[in-house]
Amino acid sequence: MDRARVSQSIILTVIMIMGSLSYGLNDLTVQYDELTEEEPVAHSASNNTYDPLAIQTSYYANSENPGYIGTTYDDRVIVYSEEQDSSGDFNIAISVYSYPEQGFEQPAGRSPLAIQIPEMNIDREISLPTNFSKMRLCTPILHPDDYISLACSTYNEAYANTPLRLDFASSNHTINNLGGSMFLWDGNDSLVNFIPLNGTAWGSGLSQFKPKFYDLYGQAPKTTNNFTYLGKTRIVASGNFELNGTSYSCPTSMSIGCSALFESNRDGNISNPAAVLTEPGLYWTRIFLMFATFQ
Repeated sequence: MDRARVSQSIILTVIMIMGSLSYGLNDLTVQYDELTEEEPVAHSASNNTYDPLAIQTSYYANSENPGYIGTTYDDRVIVYSEEQDSSGDFNIAISVYSYPEQGFEQPAGRSPLAIQIPEMNIDREISLPTNFSKMRLCTPILHPDDYISLACSTYNEAYANTPLRLDFASSNHTINNLGGSMFLWDGNDSLVNFIPLNGTAWGSGLSQFKPKFYDLYGQAPKTTNNFTYLGKTRIVASGNFELNGTSYSCPTSMSIGCSALFESNRDGNISNPAAVLTEPGLYWTRIFLMFATFQ
């Protein structure tokens, strides 16, 4: 065999081996560079901590605040605002808010970490007639089937015989004699039910007052974990309290009248029998007596 040819073959073989090694090293370098780029990301994620956001449970700006701020069953925020605030943060509406999906960057100087309601996503808003400004004492509930109910203790007027007419998009309803009321909207934000509280709380003639939904110390109706409302209303001895066709009267032994505690669902159906609170003079004697349904 010619030595020159052998040397040439060896040289070509070495070149081929070096080429393959060079490709392998270059390929390894690329992979290493990719790992180097990704590694800080993984390291950052593994060491990232998230501070819980505090929900804004109250709102005061220029002495303004919505009538109700609360949380829903699915951890969102529901707001009932009976007036438009001067900052434009709240409309006359029932509004449902949720947390931003991409996180929240807190403005400088705010401590502790907190998100304000106007900075949240607004998922839903039911606009209300402008004269809901006379109805501050109201409580909304977001139900699991996306219905929204609203129970209101009373409305604000100087004289008891002044009615309040509410003009909605496709209907109007009137509340009389400062009585309580309930409203219900479906998942499409259409008003599907209006239920006033009827009967006689006290007084007569032009000074007759209808029962309020919750008349204790000027408060809004209370809610339960069963998506129902708790109410308390006063009844004159010779009168009655009526909600959605069910009527209650004071026991005959209570000649000075009584107050009734009751639990109502969103349709105005009283789910638990009412209880009686006697009112001798200005003092409360709490006697929880179950009394019969009349009529």
